[in-house]
Amino acid sequence: MQQARRLTEQARAAETCGQCDLADQLFDEAIHLLESGPQDALLADALRWKGTARRDRGETQEASDLYQRSIEVARATGAKSAEAHALNCLAIVAQRRGDFQSAEVLYDRAATLGNRLQDHQLLGMIGQNRGVIAQIRGDLREALARYEEALRAFDIAKNQQAMTWVLNNLGMLHDARGQDAASEQAYARGLDLAVRRNDKRMEGMIELNRAHLRLKQDRLDEAEASCSQAYRIAASRGDYLNAAEALRCRGTIERRRGNCDGAQATLTLAMSLADQCEDALLSAEILRDLGKVCVARGDRAKAKDAWQMARTGFLNLGAKVDASDISTRLDSLQ
Repeated sequence: MQQARRLTEQARAAETCGQCDLADQLFDEAIHLLESGPQDALLADALRWKGTARRDRGETQEASDLYQRSIEVARATGAKSAEAHALNCLAIVAQRRGDFQSAEVLYDRAATLGNRLQDHQLLGMIGQNRGVIAQIRGDLREALARYEEALRAFDIAKNQQAMTWVLNNLGMLHDARGQDAASEQAYARGLDLAVRRNDKRMEGMIELNRAHLRLKQDRLDEAEASCSQAYRIAASRGDYLNAAEALRCRGTIERRRGNCDGAQATLTLAMSLADQCEDALLSAEILRDLGKVCVARGDRAKAKDAWQMARTGFLNLGAKVDASDISTRLDSLQ
């Protein structure tokens, strides 16, 4: 048991600093040890942690399978905390796939257990995830309340890593509200925490979101620098999801510079990766960007096809603001 615990700690540390192959090897060794003896809560935790490592790299189905196994072990051993955390993780998978109804049901079940256990770490994670859903749906006031709730919970839990997650989301929220200075401040604070902790995944995600903010401000050179750094981190980790996000950003930069052929090729590759990762929101966003490239090339028919698929994707997610934006763009083609 002690050896397995050491292996899981080493695996999580390796994953954080970007040594993903080593993390997988260490998780597998720990799980093998734990499965060879009486099952307990540590096995449920190890399965969930490995699942999250896979989820963060865009391996969505593999993550879902590991979370299901974690829940089974947790219920068989009466490990309520492990069950609650695995339910939250399974909700994140449903959220990524665009099934918000199932995600909300799973968050409710996880929150019920979390409140019973007074697990502030878990409650913070649920609050943050629900904030993301609210933001996608355009309810920015609800999103802000959820993120602030999550920050308070993580502060109580003294979890700096999780505070970095929320600061990243707050940066995006302030950006969506047109509060550029507040967005920059949240990203700077989150990036400082990520670099000090050598948290490569969060460093890459924050750099990518800073790139989008700088794109909006027409600071293309700075946006390209942040985008390139985000892509380098994702590629070094074998992280297909954030690589797709970075390619989407690069495609926009190429389009803005007049390189429509390059933009289309880049966005097509990003779309392939997003579909592979089963990220419904990212796929819709890339389709919107592809439509813009088609318009710039004078191909209105292909722009219409891309935007119609994007609108369907946004409507399925309940992202009314984005769907309305696409409708306006389609009207402009008439």
